[in-house]
Amino acid sequence: MIFQSLSSKISEYEALQRYLLENGQASYEGFLHETFSKYLLISCASMFEDTIQDLISEFIANHTDSEMVQSLVKNKVIKRQYHTFFKWDGKNANTFYGLFGDKFSKRMQEKLKNNEALKDGEEAFLAIGEARNQLVHDNFSGYELDKNIDDIITLFKQACAYIDFLKEELIPPKCSNDVLRNF
Repeated sequence: MIFQSLSSKISEYEALQRYLLENGQASYEGFLHETFSKYLLISCASMFEDTIQDLISEFIANHTDSEMVQSLVKNKVIKRQYHTFFKWDGKNANTFYGLFGDKFSKRMQEKLKNNEALKDGEEAFLAIGEARNQLVHDNFSGYELDKNIDDIITLFKQACAYIDFLKEELIPPKCSNDVLRNF
């Protein structure tokens, strides 16, 4: 799961936080908390961006052996386009699903409609993306993040389950031509 890669940073933050509090440095602890919250949010959003881009690249590689097509998709569809794949202020990722056609979009919407945990994960994923956009476009240093570290971790864990589900849907195990024809 993606979450494991951030756990060491969270542990380091917690150790530093304890040290500051134990040594009467509450104001520094407040600064650390504010700064780490922003760092954690940006890190989560960045990891999701890389993961989604990798999923799309793998999806294309599974559908064509053409290096030219793979390169075209990488250079014109994936690079610098990630934030256009989603309506970050929305409640669902239907815009993203639609990029893969009506059949896939309807299938995803149906699966999510019947699974509250995945729906929550989808919403958590979008919430992280939206908060990231606000943070980086609304004066990072002065922006007051309305999520604390525990909120971000909770959203991240929910979103990871959604990302795992999305990977299963886009990258079927042991892809074969029969499996790929279902898209």
